[in-house]
Amino acid sequence: MPASAWARIAIGYNRRMTMRESPASKPFLGLVVLVAAILLFANLGNVYLWQDEAETALLARSVLTNGYPTAWDGKNLVTQNAGLDSDEGRMWTWHSWLQFYLAAASFAMFGESTTAARLPFALIGLACVVLVYFLARRLTENETVARIATVLFLTSVPFLIHARQARWYAPAIAATIWVLYAYLKLQKAERTATLQIVLAALLLFHSNYLVFLATGAGIFLHLVYCALAHTERPATRALAIAAGATLALAFPWVLLIGRPTRVNVVEQSGLPFLGRMAPILEALLVYANGYVFPLLLAPVVLWILARRANDPRDAPRQGVALLVLLVLATFLVLVVQPWTWFRYMVGLLPVFAVLLALVVWEVWKRQRVLGFLALGLLVLTSLPSAALPALDTRELHEQAYVSGRIRFDLMNYLYELTHDYDGPNEAIVEYLRQHGTKDDLVVALYGDLPIMFYTGMRVVDFSYAVGTVERPDWIIPRHGGGRVTEEYLMRVGRDYQRIVLDAPDIRWGNRPDPAYHKFRTVRVGDPDGRQLKVGKVVLFHEPER
Repeated sequence: MPASAWARIAIGYNRRMTMRESPASKPFLGLVVLVAAILLFANLGNVYLWQDEAETALLARSVLTNGYPTAWDGKNLVTQNAGLDSDEGRMWTWHSWLQFYLAAASFAMFGESTTAARLPFALIGLACVVLVYFLARRLTENETVARIATVLFLTSVPFLIHARQARWYAPAIAATIWVLYAYLKLQKAERTATLQIVLAALLLFHSNYLVFLATGAGIFLHLVYCALAHTERPATRALAIAAGATLALAFPWVLLIGRPTRVNVVEQSGLPFLGRMAPILEALLVYANGYVFPLLLAPVVLWILARRANDPRDAPRQGVALLVLLVLATFLVLVVQPWTWFRYMVGLLPVFAVLLALVVWEVWKRQRVLGFLALGLLVLTSLPSAALPALDTRELHEQAYVSGRIRFDLMNYLYELTHDYDGPNEAIVEYLRQHGTKDDLVVALYGDLPIMFYTGMRVVDFSYAVGTVERPDWIIPRHGGGRVTEEYLMRVGRDYQRIVLDAPDIRWGNRPDPAYHKFRTVRVGDPDGRQLKVGKVVLFHEPER
C-alpha cells in the first residue's frame, strides 16, 4: 500500500480520536455554563427597556390579548415607521414574530417586567455558548480549537450585550449555529440532518428575515465552491428537499408581510442607489475590525484555507471555507439594504469566534505560552483591532467608536453588571409615574414606546402629533429635537412649563450596538458620540387650567 494511503488512514484515525469527547469536556462545559449564566443574567433588569425592546414588550402584550402581535391596543399605536410596520388591520408585519411570542410566554409565566421581557432571550444566549462548542468541534475536528472558540464567544461583549436584549438577536444567533451544524451533518448524510436543517432554517426565518437570507446565501456560495473545487458536498437531493420544505412552510408567513412594509423597505433600500454600497461596506468593515474580528488577522485565515488546498477531502478546510463564504455572503446581502446597524451581523458572531480560534490555534500549537498571550489579548483588549486606525466612517454618525483606540470592553461590561445604570428612559418614566396620570397624553420625539410600556399613558410620536394633536399634557423633545420641537411648541402654545430632569439626554437610550453602548451612566456634560456635550432631559408640561 502506498505511503500516502497509510498517511490518509492515520489522519482519519487521528480525526476520529480527536472528535471523541475527552473526559474533561463535561467539566469544561459545566464551567462555561456557570460563567455564561453569571455574565448573561446578572443585573438583567437594571437598565430600562429602550425603544426597540419596548416594541417587543408591547407586541408581546398584544399576543397575550389577541393571540398575535397587533400594533393597536385601543389606546396607543405601536410604530417606529409612521404606521408602515403594520397592515390596515394593524397586524404587525415589519419583523418576524418569534421574539414577540418568546416575550409573551415569559410575561404569562412571570408577569410583565423588564427582567421578564429579557429572560427568554438570555436563556437562549446561554444555549448559544454551548452550541458554539459543538459547532466548532464539528467544523474543525479539534477539541482545543472548540474550547478556544467557546471562550472567545463567551467573552465576546457584542454577543453578551445583544443576548441580554428583549429582541430577536439571541434566537437568530442560536438558529444560525443550528443551521450550520445541520448543514455539516447533511454533508455526512447523517440521520435527521434533513429534518434538522428545515427546523433550524424555519427558526432563523422567524427570528429575522435578513439574517435568514444572508445565511442561505452563504450556504449557496459554499455549494458552488464545493462544485468548483470538486470537494465533498451535501447530497443534492436531500438539500433540495430541505430547501423546498423550508420555503413551503415559510411562504404563508411571507404573504403576511403586507404592502406597507414592502413599500417602506423599497423606499429606504440602497438598491437604487449604488453609491451607498461603499459607505455601508466601510461601516461593516469598521464594525468587524473593531469588535469581532481584527482585519489584520484575515490573511492568516486565508493562509489556513490555502494551506489545506492540496487535500480537497480535508474536513477542517471545508469548515473554514464555509465560514469565510458565510461572512462574504452576509456582507453582500447587507450592502444592498439601507441600514448600517451592527445588529444584522449578529449571526456572524459564532462564525468569527471559530475563525479567531483557528488563528489562535496556529500560535498555540507552536508555542503554548504565546497562544495563551494571543487569547488573552483578544479576550481582554481591542489591541489587535487598533492596528488599523485608518478605518473610520461617517456611517456610524453618533456612535462612540473611535478607530485606533485600545478598549477594555470586557472589564467595562463587568462594571455594568455590578453597578446601577441610570438612563433617560428611566428618568422620564419615573417622573411621569409620579406627576402624571394614565389619562395623560404624551407627545415624544423618541422613546415613546418605553413610556407606553411602563406608564400606560396615551403616547403619540411627533410624526403623528404634528398637525393632529393640539394640546398634549406632556411634550418630550429628546436629543436632536431642535427646530421641530420649537415649531411645535409655538403652535400649541408657549405657556408650557419647562422641566429639566437630572438625567443625560442621550438619544438612543442604551441600545446594544457596540460602538454606542454605554457601560456606565453618562454624566451630563460628558462628551458623547461626535464629541457633543450631553445635556439634560427636558420635558414640557401643560400648565394647570
